[in-house]
Amino acid sequence: IAFPVTLGACATAAVSAIDSSVVLRILMRSGYSSQNASSLFGLLSGFVQPIVNMPTVIFGALAMAIVPALSAEIAKKNRINAARYANMAYKTSLMLALPCAAGMFVLAEPILSLMFKNLTPQELAVAAKMMRVLAPAVFFMALSQTTTGILQGVGRTVYPVVTMLLGSTVKLFLGMSLIAIPSVNIMGAVIGTLVCFALTAVLNTLLVKRYAGVSIGIRNMVVPPVVSAVGMCAGVYLVKMLVPSRAGTWLAVLAGVIIYGILLVITKGIDREFLALFNSRLSKKRGNYDKNSQYGNG
Repeated sequence: IAFPVTLGACATAAVSAIDSSVVLRILMRSGYSSQNASSLFGLLSGFVQPIVNMPTVIFGALAMAIVPALSAEIAKKNRINAARYANMAYKTSLMLALPCAAGMFVLAEPILSLMFKNLTPQELAVAAKMMRVLAPAVFFMALSQTTTGILQGVGRTVYPVVTMLLGSTVKLFLGMSLIAIPSVNIMGAVIGTLVCFALTAVLNTLLVKRYAGVSIGIRNMVVPPVVSAVGMCAGVYLVKMLVPSRAGTWLAVLAGVIIYGILLVITKGIDREFLALFNSRLSKKRGNYDKNSQYGNG
């Protein structure tokens, strides 16, 4: 089980390392000086990607948490419960990923300006453009990580490795082709990354539907977070327009969280069935802890 998981992690790191060296070489071949090429790539790797990758900590934890839950149900040959937990994980991923992606798209420039005060106006404009294009990748990365955890939980550990390798290969060659176009340049690497995770997420989703019994209902799983995210974006944009300052950025983020949460309840994205399943899983964890604890039921 550990071997394909480790292989997938190594493959991703290796492709990223190759990608970084290839991007600089192609930019310099396109007429950019070494300094300008390094500056463009530095904006992507040093400023934009760290922010875009922040939410992956949450989704990585979600992916790791779902593995033992699914494995336990599969071991007990309880496919119905396994499918319910897989659906819960997928729905949770959707509900958390959409506002992250939407927020980064709407507040790209304010967030970068708030976190990196040393960026020049020109660098800020280029970095914000990269971030807006890369924002949907947050959504696809979340689905990719969560579906990877689901597939590992049901014993299909090789499939996520194959899909990630396929996505990484597409990213490498698509990025190389686009970067060589002068009008596209560094945005080619951004587009390649977006396509990579989109392809991986789509393929993994098809696999979890087949092997984990995930049922992606448009009405109850997709529509509520999408509608809530659209409403959140409108509220965030309005707050930022009314308070155009650094403090306004924090206020807009806070307003976005509150608006999204309220709309998610109104649209029934969080319903009784979802909460009941979530609470039942927490109760099982508490029960296992109490049972195995050296302090007994205390």
